[in-house]
Amino acid sequence: MVILGGLGINLLASIVFAVLGFIAARTYDTYRKRRMLGHVYSLLSSGRGITVVFPPGTIVPTSEGRPVNAIRMSLAEGAAIARIGQICRDARTGTDMYLVHPDDHSPNSGSFVMLGDPARSAWSKSWLEKNFHQLQFIPDERRLKYDNASWETRIVNGVARQDFGFIVVGRTNAQIPFVLLWGASEFGTNIAARAYGDLHRQLSGERYRRVLAGEPWLFVARADVEKYGVRTDDVSNVSVVAAYRAHSVMQGS
Repeated sequence: MVILGGLGINLLASIVFAVLGFIAARTYDTYRKRRMLGHVYSLLSSGRGITVVFPPGTIVPTSEGRPVNAIRMSLAEGAAIARIGQICRDARTGTDMYLVHPDDHSPNSGSFVMLGDPARSAWSKSWLEKNFHQLQFIPDERRLKYDNASWETRIVNGVARQDFGFIVVGRTNAQIPFVLLWGASEFGTNIAARAYGDLHRQLSGERYRRVLAGEPWLFVARADVEKYGVRTDDVSNVSVVAAYRAHSVMQGS
């Protein structure tokens, strides 16, 4: 009985240590993700869900018998939305994602991510003119210009080989955090979503802290395009190549 009692104690101790080790590992993993996705966690701080405003360019006339909530979009744009959902749930488990038609969106109703050409939304167009007035996006040329720089989709023999994604982080007048994501082409939207999830690694410590503090920034990301999309198994394929602070911040500093 003494031997059995000793075995029982050892078994119980092993179970306790295993459980504590599992809890410690999960706690560390949560802390690591929270640290790596601090900017996403800040975006989600105002509620349990995140509103994603889908690209207005994906909206097509509804044919007879077609459900009004059946939206067509490119694979790259769909991948960008899926990426946003993934990184939001990585930042905070249980986060819900709500897709919203651009015409139905209210920018001060809660934190949000808006995908697609920001000039197609009166609100985002006005906000950008105030904070990044030099920005000029030319969809027909798949090109964005800003501060004497220019980025455009590289197309070889009719095939997109490289594209650029654009990320704007900021706050509304009501201090609601938001993110604008779009690209020189549809591929760039997915690149922007991937780069947004990787900002902690892509930015310097000082610049990342400014983002966490709520400063508005414009980031430009670049990646190669392989076949019908951006590689999903290699984050090193995506890199932030330019960063700009908003004019309103620079004038106030």
